[in-house]
Amino acid sequence: MGTSKSYLPKVTKNTTQTKLNITNSIKHSGEKNQESLIKIVNSFKNSLAEDPSGLKNGNYASAISAISGIIAAISSSSVGGYVNSQLNDNDRYSIQSPQDLFNNAIRNNDYLTEFEKSNVLDAVSLTLENLKIDELEDLNLVNCDLFIKTFLLNLIYSLFISSYYEHINSKTNNPKETQSLCLDIKQYIEGRIMAENAITIELINNQSKMDEYARNVIDEVLSLL
Repeated sequence: MGTSKSYLPKVTKNTTQTKLNITNSIKHSGEKNQESLIKIVNSFKNSLAEDPSGLKNGNYASAISAISGIIAAISSSSVGGYVNSQLNDNDRYSIQSPQDLFNNAIRNNDYLTEFEKSNVLDAVSLTLENLKIDELEDLNLVNCDLFIKTFLLNLIYSLFISSYYEHINSKTNNPKETQSLCLDIKQYIEGRIMAENAITIELINNQSKMDEYARNVIDEVLSLL
């Protein structure tokens, strides 16, 4: 795990503070508590909201809009209907799995950097795995609310891992301790986003409105962290 340094986000006051909070948490690992996790996630939340490579980056909003648009369109008709109506012949024949479908949507968009594409597609892959979506037809039964919330959880966690895993590992020098802290962070974020009634995703099959909707969802999710 880890990310090429050429793809890492630029250092800002928020990334510096997050690294400091991580370091302090590791130094006092014997006293690990909720407060240290909150400090890490709070500074990480600031980087998601304020930094150029954060979740409020317009590129991520567009990617979330694209993913949400696919799910909304499939929910309104079927995965077969979406593929036949939205994809050209070359793309249509290359779609053999759910991952292919989302890869096509993300890889073909030039607005995303390689760092952003990697995070988005990692989040898609984890979401499909979490929800046991193995075949294209499985998407016909998808719960839109659960899919998008799971995707956002995984995207936020992917952003955390790609930005801070190497720092955590350099401070622990212990793979098990690194994995433990990363899991604690993920579970904390999951508890905030996936809590009952914390946020409800109601997608509209209207791509022209989806970009604004995606930005509103990002704001709601960040307010939970």
